[in-house]
Amino acid sequence: MKATVRRYLRAAGSVLDIAPSTDYTKITKTQGDYQALKSDFRRIGGDFGRAIAAANASKVQTAK
Repeated sequence: MKATVRRYLRAAGSVLDIAPSTDYTKITKTQGDYQALKSDFRRIGGDFGRAIAAANASKVQTAK
């Protein structure tokens, strides 16, 4: 019974993906590839910066 329900839910999900209820292209922001990559790299750089700062802070605390 559990596998049957799972198959029906997957089938319903597939149908919803094929015929969504709204036009998602109107909702999403349209920007060029260059701008999208630039913002992605900016976010990744910020994440790396925070990770490095946290790692350095934990090294300082363990050294004391």
